[in-house]
Amino acid sequence: MKKNKTYCYFASVIAAFSLILITGGWAENQARGKFLVFGFDSTLINNTHSRILREKILWDLHDNGHSIVPVMEFEKAFSVIGEDALRKLSIDKIKKYTISLNADYGISGKIYPDSSGRVQKEIKKGLAYRCEISFFIKKEDRFEKLNIITEGREDYFQYFNELSKIIIEEIEKIIKK
Repeated sequence: MKKNKTYCYFASVIAAFSLILITGGWAENQARGKFLVFGFDSTLINNTHSRILREKILWDLHDNGHSIVPVMEFEKAFSVIGEDALRKLSIDKIKKYTISLNADYGISGKIYPDSSGRVQKEIKKGLAYRCEISFFIKKEDRFEKLNIITEGREDYFQYFNELSKIIIEEIEKIIKK
């Protein structure tokens, strides 16, 4: 009988500490804000590439301690409008969807060559590309515009990894202001 009471006591102490650790981490992430990442409009990438970039940014945000709108909520909300429309959302729609999905921040972007005369159908190693980010900040009810210039890489995955890292760094600067 005494062993059972001791076991229950220790089990309840461990459960209490676990709950504190779990909710502490959750509260910390909530304090940093919840993100919603939309698509990237570009003739240089297709819908699959846009989705891969979006998910890379979501993972990087998560790895940096931010909350994200769960993928299932996102998929449910946007399955009706389709991937093409998701990549070309207006500023008003970005704001509307960010608020309606209870996110603190919304991110959408455009990617295009940084040279004026060259027609391209894909991202190529060594060429410059511009990524314009529309970053909605709900608590301030405003958009911040980011202009990022990057160089094409060996493949899309390397390019998306680099671009995501730069986007997160720039967003972190804005949030910390």
